[in-house]
Amino acid sequence: MFLMGLVLAFANQFSGINAIIYYAKQIFEHISDSQKALEYTYYMGLLQVVVTFFSGFMINKYGRRSLMLIGSSIVCFSLISAFFCDAFLSNSDGLITKLIFLHVVGFSLSLGPVSMIYAA
Repeated sequence: MFLMGLVLAFANQFSGINAIIYYAKQIFEHISDSQKALEYTYYMGLLQVVVTFFSGFMINKYGRRSLMLIGSSIVCFSLISAFFCDAFLSNSDGLITKLIFLHVVGFSLSLGPVSMIYAA
């Protein structure tokens, strides 16, 4: 059980959510203007709170394993897709914004709340 908690803590840190939240304003400024960047940052934080709240109810209904598999898959998909969009598509700013929001949803469904339950 200790090893499982350790793996989840490392996965939580390596998911990239800390960098996305800390640098959200700069990331969104690179994609759009300053005013839109503030709005996107606000909506991203609001989305994270709402999805984390509802994931608490979903843990009881679907189980920790299912949420971890679904949420981690969403996180991996969004990060890999954002990389390829940035590397190979010339005008993919809107798509990258949507993938960042998708990453936050995936994290808030799985690694965020479930790892805290395992740690407890």
